[in-house]
This record gives sequence, structure tokens and C-alpha cells, in this order.
Amino acid sequence: KEDSIALKQIHNLFLQLRYTNIKLGTCELLIEHAHRSGDTVALGNYLDEYEALLDECEAASADRASIYAIHRLYAASYHIYYHTLRQEFKLAEQQMAKVEQLSANEEIHPYQLLALDAQQAFYLATQRPALALQLNDSVMHHLVQEEGYSASIAHPMRRRGEIMSQLGKYKQALACYERLVEIQDSISQDISEKQVAEFQRLHHLDILLQHQQELKEREQWILLVLCLLLLAVCLIYYRHIQRINRALYRAKRETEEALQCAQRANETKSIFLADLRQHISKPIHIVVALSK
Repeated sequence: KEDSIALKQIHNLFLQLRYTNIKLGTCELLIEHAHRSGDTVALGNYLDEYEALLDECEAASADRASIYAIHRLYAASYHIYYHTLRQEFKLAEQQMAKVEQLSANEEIHPYQLLALDAQQAFYLATQRPALALQLNDSVMHHLVQEEGYSASIAHPMRRRGEIMSQLGKYKQALACYERLVEIQDSISQDISEKQVAEFQRLHHLDILLQHQQELKEREQWILLVLCLLLLAVCLIYYRHIQRINRALYRAKRETEEALQCAQRANETKSIFLADLRQHISKPIHIVVALSK
């Protein structure tokens, strides 16, 4: 289901792309998927589209013809697969001649290995396993020299098992399939080791994130305590300021009351002195008049 969803997305992307070179790579993905699924109709359509794109690229960039010749080899190889699946062996032989022409005097590269595998499939379909074995020997020899018994040798090993089975050498075919199982197990082990390493890395990352979260929470608690202490200091200072203000208010009221009392006493004194002057002045005036 995921494969079909991915294929649909790639197909939609292929229809939307504008740049031809990018469309070539996308079309190759579609060709490989159609070949794996055995859909000859889709394979033929994508191959026609691929060659049309190559014609467009060569017309636009004539100086890169050698590069596009490799892509021609890719297209011819899948044409061999296509005609072999449809049992159109004459057309497949024509594509094989084209492959030989394109791959002459060139270093072995992945597309040549693909062409050799396509020819092996053709020879197996036409009941000529001896020729297929010769091609398989050259492919195996090259891969062992270049990469050793790695993941890239799995498909040629499976093809070799098919050839040995058609030749009737079932013991050797069994050895090929056993070796294929070992390669697949080693690939699975490598993948498992990578997954374990990835899990360890993620676990280590989780631990770091957990420590970071703990430090963040600790910082938040420290900040909260500091805020509470500051709030407590502010409250204490506020209460102290309030007590000082109340004391100042009481002192102010007492001062005002004392001032009012002094004013009343001064007024009483003034009234008393005025009355006393009035009462004393008459006898004095009389005494002064009598004395005169």
C-alpha cells in the first residue's frame, strides 16, 4: 500500500516537473517499479517517455551526448526486459545489439551491469542458460573484485541460482541460494546494527533532553523561590513603610493637637490680659486724677 502511494506521488511529480534532467531520474524510478511489478503496459509507456526525454535532452545539449549515451544504455536494457516479458525475442535481440554497440570500449558501470542482467534474463527465457552463465560469471567476478560479497551481489547471486536450476545443477543452485540467504542475513544484521545504533543515539538524545528538562524545571523552581523571597522582602518593607507612615500620622496629629492647645491657651491669655487691663485701668485713672 505504501509502495503504491509512493508510486502515485512520483507519477504526479513526474507530470508536474519542468526540468528534463530531473524528469529523467523520476522516470527511471517509474520504469524500475513497473519492471518489478511486472506491469508491461506501464513499463512500455514509461520507456517511450524516457526515450522522448532523451531526444529532448540531446537536442538541447549536443555536447553532452556521451552522458546521454549511458542513459540510452539504461533504456535499451529495460527494453530487453520489456520484450522478454512479452516474449518478443526478436525485438529483444535488436535491443541486445544496441546494448553491445553502446557499451563497447567503456568501463563497467552500473548501467552495464544492468544490461548484462537483462541479457541473462533473455537467455534464461530463451532456454540458453550456458550463455547466461557466462555473463553471470563476468558480473560476479567484477562485483567480487570491486566490492566483495556485499549487498550489490545479492541479485546476481539469485540470478545465478536460476541459471544453475535451469542447467540441472541443483546442488550448485542450492549453494547459490544458501549464499544468498547469508548475504541477506548479513544485510539484515547490518540494518539491525544501524537500527540499534540509531536507537542508542535516540536514547542518548532522550536522556540529554530529560536532563535538559530537569535543569529547566530546577531553574524554574529556583526562579520561583527567588520571586517568593523577593515578594516576602517587598511585603516586609511595605509593612515597615506602613508602620512608619502610621507613626508619622500619629505624630502629625499630636503636633496639630498641641498646636491647637497652644493657640487656645494664647487666646485665653490674651483675653485674660485684656480683661485685667480693663479692670486695673479705671482705679489707676481715678488715683491719678485724685493725686492731681
